[in-house]
Amino acid sequence: MRIVIPSAGLGSRFLPLTRAVPKELLLLGEWPLIHHALLEAEGAGFDSAIVVISPNKQAIRTYFEPAPELERELAEQGNLAALARLLETQSIARRMQLTFIEQWTRGPGQAVLLSRELTGEDTFAVLLPDDVVPSVDHWRELQALSRERCRLRRRRASAWPCANPSAPICGYVTWLRSPRLATRARTSRSSAATSSPDPCSTPWRIAWQGRLVSCNSPRATRR
Repeated sequence: MRIVIPSAGLGSRFLPLTRAVPKELLLLGEWPLIHHALLEAEGAGFDSAIVVISPNKQAIRTYFEPAPELERELAEQGNLAALARLLETQSIARRMQLTFIEQWTRGPGQAVLLSRELTGEDTFAVLLPDDVVPSVDHWRELQALSRERCRLRRRRASAWPCANPSAPICGYVTWLRSPRLATRARTSRSSAATSSPDPCSTPWRIAWQGRLVSCNSPRATRR
């Protein structure tokens, strides 16, 4: 199964910085967000990834490309630590058979549709690099649920309790059961999803983790 990483957004919450630096290249510890996303995907067992970028985010592609002159200069300087980090970016791109789609999009849904047009596959996983998750247990749950219920043609998303004041920076789902039951249960059906809502309008305090496995038809994905 391939994993799709939508990375074509405007990064509006970080403007004006994201005019020059894509949000996905902002550092968290030693690596930028996009690198953390690939490490998570690799740890979860995915062996190929599609990153959807907009035309003004070619720096993300450059991050993973070979840089022979820079590699040679670092080697001549004896800066082996920097050289190792540089080579690791190329290594993970090869291990994950990284593919880029460069096009303006209107959101993650369109990024997924572009990926499907490229591969012809209906079953896929989606990872939003905004949230960095240090474990892969959620992927094991999602993949297991997907195998169990794929015949129902439903998406399986990972979510967690989130306080309402965080609503403007979270994507929320509305559950078909009470918040208490939804957080206690291993699974629950949702009726709606929204991105960055008004805190006063958020009915349940359940936030989408930006992790999804879907075996839906193309028509269901468009919705």
